[in-house]
Amino acid sequence: MPEPQNHHAERGQILPLVGFGIVAILGMVALTVDVGYWRYEQRLEQSAADSAAVAGAIRLNYPTNSSSTPQQVAQDAAAQNGFQDDGGVGNLVVTVNIPPLVNTPPHAGATPYPGNTAVEVIVKKKYTQFFSGIFGASVGSGSARAVAVAVPEFSACLVQTTVSNGKGIGITGNKPLQTKNCGVLANGTISVPGFQGTSSVGYWAPDNVGGVSGFPSAVSLPAPATDTCPRIKGCAYLAAQPIPPLDVSKAINASGTSSLNVPNGKDYAVVYNCCSGSPTVLGPGLYYIYGGISGTLQGDGVTLVNVNGGFTASGLGAAHPYFSAPTSGPTAGVAYYQPPANTNTITLNGGGNGTSEWDGIFYAPTTGDLIDNGGSVTFAYLVVGDILVHGGGSGQGLIVDPTLGGQTAALQSAFPTHVVLSE
Repeated sequence: MPEPQNHHAERGQILPLVGFGIVAILGMVALTVDVGYWRYEQRLEQSAADSAAVAGAIRLNYPTNSSSTPQQVAQDAAAQNGFQDDGGVGNLVVTVNIPPLVNTPPHAGATPYPGNTAVEVIVKKKYTQFFSGIFGASVGSGSARAVAVAVPEFSACLVQTTVSNGKGIGITGNKPLQTKNCGVLANGTISVPGFQGTSSVGYWAPDNVGGVSGFPSAVSLPAPATDTCPRIKGCAYLAAQPIPPLDVSKAINASGTSSLNVPNGKDYAVVYNCCSGSPTVLGPGLYYIYGGISGTLQGDGVTLVNVNGGFTASGLGAAHPYFSAPTSGPTAGVAYYQPPANTNTITLNGGGNGTSEWDGIFYAPTTGDLIDNGGSVTFAYLVVGDILVHGGGSGQGLIVDPTLGGQTAALQSAFPTHVVLSE
């Protein structure tokens, strides 16, 4: 029998459906290919941002003789990973911010990053489309962000260096020696009455108190502790500078004076006969002192260089440190610097209120003895030849605390530091 006419009319009706289906499948495949590529590119972006932030933070906290800035180092690291800023065209932009634009990490209880420690890198790139654009799909720029920050280990904030008499650290009374958030390195004998801690090179861990009962966690070290001055920006600066000679016709005679200031237009002051004022107040700046130091001293933003004499100082009897170090400039963080050629003794006594402070680095690596005769004498960072702590007076003995006087940022380079990704 002849085939019904209506069956012939239905032939080919499935073809448009197949065509639409093929187009839809091709569109999904094209989008899948492009989205997969974009995700791959985003992972590369994030890796480049991470590497660039870490490189910038390392350069920020470990200066070298290179003239490259941390920003340039971060840009170069991003370029080495295939993401080089296109110089304003806008297809690929690498932005480096020091400090981060949002200077507080996004986790609960976070505090702002310490000054001059954190590097933020933002990488933005317009993605290439291979197939999806044919089907009307579009995409803007992909971006990645990373923040790297240098974290001080605070492994040791008191370093007792090797000297000819090799006494080390000794406590002869009831006043302890303690550090906060950091430990102690000793190249001589650590000893107190009735306790022999180590015979040569010793270390004890952070937040322990050394005293008449011994030094908790004291252990011998396989090698002597090295001078930390090259790691400390302000200290390294002073070590590299020629010490200005004493010319009494131009220097300041500080005998009997109650105040000292760096002359206008000068980078430093040269002083002799220092200081019999009661107390002698120093204005901000750098002072080179000849002939030794005696009396009571105080000042804010001060770096004191004891060129060739001893140092005997009594406490202030008031709630004020001997010195707060500068927080900026070439000697930032350094309160006291005694050149290695000066091996004279330093005697520091606690104040009438039991406390005398050095808010900054106290550097005297070859002094014959640093003697604490009672009360409380506190430092932010201490590098010294020998230490003798005697009993008597009120207070807590000799204390080293890196956060003293808000000096943490200025002291950053003094401590072994590791760089981590924070965001």
